Amino acid sequence: ATAGGTMTVVGNFTIGTNGSFTAVTATGTTGRTHTVGGDWQNDGTFVANRSTISFNGGAAQVLKGTTATTFRGLTIANTSGDVTINTSPTVTGLLTFTSGKIVTGANRVIVDVTTISRTGTISTSNVSPNVTGVGTLFTTQLVPGDQIFTTAGALIGTIATITNATNLVLTANALSTNAGIAYHSTGGTISNPSSARYVNGCVRKNFQA
Repeated sequence: ATAGGTMTVVGNFTIGTNGSFTAVTATGTTGRTHTVGGDWQNDGTFVANRSTISFNGGAAQVLKGTTATTFRGLTIANTSGDVTINTSPTVTGLLTFTSGKIVTGANRVIVDVTTISRTGTISTSNVSPNVTGVGTLFTTQLVPGDQIFTTAGALIGTIATITNATNLVLTANALSTNAGIAYHSTGGTISNPSSARYVNGCVRKNFQA
């Protein structure tokens, strides 16, 4: 199955054995956010693309299944309970805590910050937060919260907003001035990462070697 638009699930969401679910690649300034009010069970294949899955239930929720899910963005927004994980999910984009905790038990949340080579070239200035691209695909490859780097691994900045395919704005002035360079990006960031308030268990952050 494929979600052609924003999906709202009031109850449980299940991907069956040998089944698949694709969050369609959204072309725009942000990826699509799909909300799940019940449990998430993945026994098949989930293709995240640029999507965010928000657990926004009003009671305890469980992330489970025989397949460990890889999310692009994951938001914990449970208003009255916690989200317990029975597998070890990976987040390659932004992990956001709004309300409720993740309870990991013997499992863990893996925040993956491996860098990915992106299309086109970019120009930046250390006196401006604006990034200009040539041949870039900001609206299909990136989301706010991603970080961009030179190919040598030097951090340029964190994305605040994406204007269009060739223009974006960082959260602060770029850390370096560059003219028409190839670039990499990575997600794997945590918003409101207070372990005492939001996590009961283990969060592991994977860095590129």
